[in-house]
Amino acid sequence: MKNKKNYILFIICGLFLSMLSTFDISHAEDSENLGPEITDYFTVIEDDGNVRFINYDEELPNTLSSNDYVVTQTKNGEVVSSNTYDTYEEASSMINSKNKMRTFSFRTTSLLTNDISTIADVQNITYGVARIIGYVHYTEYDGTDNGRAGYTHGSYGNDAAFICAVDEGRKIRVKQSGVYMDIPVDNVEVTEYSPESKVSYYYGENGIFRHYYYHGNYGEESKLNSTQVGYTPDYLKDGVKYYSYDGHYFYEDYPTMIKDYQSGVFVNTNAVNASKPFYNYYQYLSFRSTTEFTADDLNGLITNAIEMYPTVDESSKLNGQGQAILNNQSENGTNASLMLGVAINESGWGMSFYAKDRNNLFGIGAVDSNPDLAYSFDTVEDCFKYFSYNTISSGYLNAMNWRYRGPHLGDKLSGFNVKYSSDPYWGEKAASFSYQLNAMTSNKDYQKYQLAICQNGSLTFYQDEGFNHAIYNSTVADSNNKYVYQFPITILDTQAYSYSILSDTVLNDERTKMNATGKFVLNRDYVYVKSSEVSLVNIPQFLKGDVNGDEKVSSLDYIQIKNHIMKSKVLNGISLIRADVNGDGKVSSLDYIKIKNHIMGTNPLF
Repeated sequence: MKNKKNYILFIICGLFLSMLSTFDISHAEDSENLGPEITDYFTVIEDDGNVRFINYDEELPNTLSSNDYVVTQTKNGEVVSSNTYDTYEEASSMINSKNKMRTFSFRTTSLLTNDISTIADVQNITYGVARIIGYVHYTEYDGTDNGRAGYTHGSYGNDAAFICAVDEGRKIRVKQSGVYMDIPVDNVEVTEYSPESKVSYYYGENGIFRHYYYHGNYGEESKLNSTQVGYTPDYLKDGVKYYSYDGHYFYEDYPTMIKDYQSGVFVNTNAVNASKPFYNYYQYLSFRSTTEFTADDLNGLITNAIEMYPTVDESSKLNGQGQAILNNQSENGTNASLMLGVAINESGWGMSFYAKDRNNLFGIGAVDSNPDLAYSFDTVEDCFKYFSYNTISSGYLNAMNWRYRGPHLGDKLSGFNVKYSSDPYWGEKAASFSYQLNAMTSNKDYQKYQLAICQNGSLTFYQDEGFNHAIYNSTVADSNNKYVYQFPITILDTQAYSYSILSDTVLNDERTKMNATGKFVLNRDYVYVKSSEVSLVNIPQFLKGDVNGDEKVSSLDYIQIKNHIMKSKVLNGISLIRADVNGDGKVSSLDYIKIKNHIMGTNPLF
């Protein structure tokens, strides 16, 4: 005879069941307590780029079917439903299907069970695979070396690297999306790794680098999906599986990866690329950057989706909006391509209910306590204006705002994804659409800028290249400075000891302090960082002196350096890095002379 186990679901916020079965978008514009800010449905980007919504539409049973597993739902302290199930999996699946919202900011969930994983279960595990089960209430991350409370969601990405049991077995420590997470034991299943284990991996094919990850509810078969995260770097091989739970350091062998992870936070000694971390360009590109894509390019991506995907048609609210997106890039200093990627991911190519009904492409205002509070906009253009200025420029890019973790889409360790979504792979999903654009436009935008990373995250922004006046620090919005990591910068220009970059936060007219509610001004809102505090990443392979990237050094490169020195046409980003022929951190007449001598044959560069 089976032991009777009770599974009790308390929903404090008092949402009606009809609300729980809707497919809305969740945002928290004004309060830190509102939690993640995007859709409360599950989005998957399929291999061909289509956005698919996974519908949690299972109805609550009306009759009792057994006495083994009981699920009770309460509202305002009163029982509103009570149902029983033959198996734990059925009970857990019901809870997961009804508790589909991404955050539990206004509710408390308690699944009273015998531990799924216990000390006895995991003490003999050597190289474990952790499966995050269903919906986790405010997942707590490691409180020591990279400790920040946060949220993840087992349905969006349910496998993670097992590290150890902690808190006397009440929590299981795992690594996922760059972060060590301490997850309640009830929400984790740990098994010993085998070649048949369903674990995430990275794989290059025909030069396209993709992240393959598992998702789905507990009690269901985990499903495999992939997202493009860039192009296969030169130190990896197409056709080889690489394991990683941070997307930066890769291992050909899963147990070797676990050994490094268990050795300490940020240990990557045995990675294939231990000295050369990979960073997904569009996932770490600053929102303050500008895209090379035109309005026609942006419109072309939507037109292509209409032709390719049966769920997308000409009624898409993104159809023909390329210029409106670019206008907000000019007005508010927010990258048009990245904004479009977020909109596509959030609205399913402009076809979601709130997009069609309220011109709301980002689910703005649809807080978890009442998704139907989602804002209505008179036009799609008004929605872009609000998102560009209110949500991004004066929100996530505002160093005085609690959500600020860097200027990029990011993951669970840094960037918008820390606070924006409980989907651990939200940042790479939104970034993937810029790669689609880049492929459609003959590589016109990719690596326009050189990126650099501050690993410890504490980066000071100065008014001048001599570092005489510090304006603000990247950690200003965080109560504990040590909790900011892998902070990227997008380089505009190089000096002897500094890089100039666009400021994340709007500055005052004197450029002496922040003006978080102001409007971004391109020729005013720039700052300097010490080049010694960051490391260049993803430096492309090129011939020394090949400024224009045509794989040869000629008079064309000579002229570009001359124009830069004369300030008639200033170089930036990758071109600026290429033009530093002698490697002294600046572009000057010395570089000009070296290219001239190379062309004349008096002193060849190679």
